[in-house]
Amino acid sequence: GLSSQKMVCLYVGRLAQYKSVDLLLRAWSLLPADIHAHAHLLLVGDGPERTNLARMVVSLGIRESVLMVGMQEAVRDYYWAADIFVLPSETEGLSNALLEAMACGLPAVASSAGGAPDLIEEGINGKLFQSGNHRQLAEKLNEIVSIRNRWAEMGAQARQTVMMSTSQDIVVGQVQDLYHQLSE
Repeated sequence: GLSSQKMVCLYVGRLAQYKSVDLLLRAWSLLPADIHAHAHLLLVGDGPERTNLARMVVSLGIRESVLMVGMQEAVRDYYWAADIFVLPSETEGLSNALLEAMACGLPAVASSAGGAPDLIEEGINGKLFQSGNHRQLAEKLNEIVSIRNRWAEMGAQARQTVMMSTSQDIVVGQVQDLYHQLSE
């Protein structure tokens, strides 16, 4: 039910405090009005912060551009419908949602927490922002929105990054190399 005329910025994950979706909403509210008019921020997931986040959407005046669709079984369809993926988490290991989004060819904007800096090369396959900094997140979102002509290229790089760094053969080889080094 999304308009093909509008850009879709996607978050997939739990609606919990440590995921910093409130930070994402504050950043989204700082974006220029023309972005709000031509874009959707799509939140896929559920959790204890859902009600607070829904209230925040209203209080920030961004109800027309933010869609909260709750928990979904077919998340892949949302990745395919999206143009950009956002991961605002304060703390994170290696995010499955980030890996899935990049594997689906989405450029990503993610906080510098956890494993995201190991995957995202600034300006090549996505953008990184300082964890907890909603103003910097807004800047990075604004930057990536403004380079629409590079999304396909960045998405292809994102997919290649995931395929080259997380395929089963590569991970098994890395673990074997580590065991060999440790056993020597």
